[in-house]
Amino acid sequence: MNWLRQFGVGLAVLVIQAATAAAQDVPALDLNVIPTALRHTPLPDCGISIAADPVWPRTVEQERDRSGNPMTTYSFTLGPEFWHERLVLPLKVYINPQLKVTVTCMDTTLRGSDGLARFAQKMHENARGTLKNVSALKSAEAQGLGSVTFFTSESHGAKPESRGRIADQGHFQALHRDRLISVRVRISRKPSSIYRKRLRAGARVQFERENGQPPIVFLVKDAARQAPAGSVSYLRSKAENKALIETLRRSLRGG
Repeated sequence: MNWLRQFGVGLAVLVIQAATAAAQDVPALDLNVIPTALRHTPLPDCGISIAADPVWPRTVEQERDRSGNPMTTYSFTLGPEFWHERLVLPLKVYINPQLKVTVTCMDTTLRGSDGLARFAQKMHENARGTLKNVSALKSAEAQGLGSVTFFTSESHGAKPESRGRIADQGHFQALHRDRLISVRVRISRKPSSIYRKRLRAGARVQFERENGQPPIVFLVKDAARQAPAGSVSYLRSKAENKALIETLRRSLRGG
């Protein structure tokens, strides 16, 4: 009987060890994460810098405005292509948040704080007519830039496929070296209403696959949303998005 007890204990230990190893093999995915190892990034054509993570893909466009004056637009975009290159599972069964930072600079006849205030007021009024929860227009001083006007807003999906989707936005304006600087930050907060099932932090998600392939299994590190078809989406908070927007606003520097 002793050997049976020993065998039983040994078998129990093996089962526990196997279960622990299996649990350790299941990845915990942070679907809400946005890379934010921020460092000052010069935008030479605009004569300013802004904080950005080195991994954020950057593009530069040179155009002319309606008056024929040169205009430069820098864009940092974390979209589907960015996340597809960083897949950690065999299939794309989850949705990551998107981020876009757009910095545009152009020649202007606006001068001084009064000129900036008039432009910012117009931008603010336009936003109140098209966006949701537009904050009050404020201003603050920035190193090398002087006055920066800013406000925040929300973008809500209107089309059937995007209804329920919310993104937080920041809008900043400044004058620098006779050029108008306009910055817009957009960060995903909530997916469309298709993702209606709420998953708690630590929930286990499993996708069965055909042709005898092993299932895809992972844990969600934070609360998430799931669609009826099974795909899982981010679920960020308004507070964390506003904090990132504020960090980017405070990072603006004149060259």
